[in-house]
Order: sequence, then C-alpha cells, then structure tokens
Amino acid sequence: MKKLVNICLVTFGLFLAGGTPLAQDQDLPPPLEIGGNVTAFDAQTSTLVIDGKSFQITTDTPIWVEGENGFMRASPGELTIPTGSKVFYEPLSDNRLRGVVITPPSTTSAR
Repeated sequence: MKKLVNICLVTFGLFLAGGTPLAQDQDLPPPLEIGGNVTAFDAQTSTLVIDGKSFQITTDTPIWVEGENGFMRASPGELTIPTGSKVFYEPLSDNRLRGVVITPPSTTSAR
C-alpha cells in the first residue's frame, strides 16, 4: 500500500510540474536488434536500402532519427536519409519495416 501511495505522489508531482511521465518513454525508440548501413533511400517511394536489401517504409512505420538533442520522431513524408546512415530496424515478412531508428553520418562521427 505504501508503494502505491508513493507512486501516486510521484505521478501527481510530475503532473503538477507539467511533466508527462509516459510521454518521455513513448518518445524513445524501442530496442531493435538488426543493424546495418543505408546504401540508398528513395523519398518518392519511401524505399530504404540497407546493406543492399530493399525495405518499404509506410505511414504505419514508426521512425526515430537521432540528432544532437537525442531522438526525434519523423514521418515518411519528411524523411531525408543520407547514404551511410546507421540504422537499426525490424522487418516484417513482406519487406515492410515495423520500426526503424536512423543515425545520420554527422551524428555517428560526433561520438
């Protein structure tokens, strides 16, 4: 019971401070285990080529792009993915992507 009260107080405190405890977790990318390098990206067809294999990004594909200030969500229509970007992804059986995390070369070299 004491633990429940503590959780409620912390949640209420975050609410009063203007924070949203769940939103921060939702903005972080999930752990994706398959990694590779972008060899091409066609913005017209939303086709992403990773290590020579083509994948389709759809409007349902969650996309995270790593930048100087952490990860940001992106939609397929606003994407520019430079060749050489590092990616982690989860493919579906029909070569659509279930999710993708993109680290552009400029972010990779800054590490």
